Amino acid sequence: MSAVAIMRALLTQHAPLLALVPAERIFAGIIPQNTPLPAVSIQEVDGFEQSTVARQQETTMQRRRVQVTVCALSYASQKAVHTACKIGPGVHRGTYLGFKTLSVLPAGVGPDLNDLDDDGVYEQSRDFMVTFAEAN
Repeated sequence: MSAVAIMRALLTQHAPLLALVPAERIFAGIIPQNTPLPAVSIQEVDGFEQSTVARQQETTMQRRRVQVTVCALSYASQKAVHTACKIGPGVHRGTYLGFKTLSVLPAGVGPDLNDLDDDGVYEQSRDFMVTFAEAN
């Protein structure tokens, strides 16, 4: 959950996204039922632990793929929120929630999932690679 927490910290500090979605609707994990839309879900989808042979260091480098999924009530809203989830230019690094973060980089964009089941919800995801140090 560390990579998800790092990503949520970045998203809830990003003014262009907060102008469209309040922080309380940016979720670590799935979006709860009956949440007003637009809302954002953050989930880990893949990962890799970079360790040494001796495993003597206090931390291990973690590289996790995190998926940020936007759910909205219209295609226009989906696209606006999805664009705001880019979190701005550059490599994002620093300490977030106590995790030394070496980089947060874009890692791809998912397809439009536009109201496929006729429930009025439009979805699209954006992936990030989050590299950080985690205690052993």
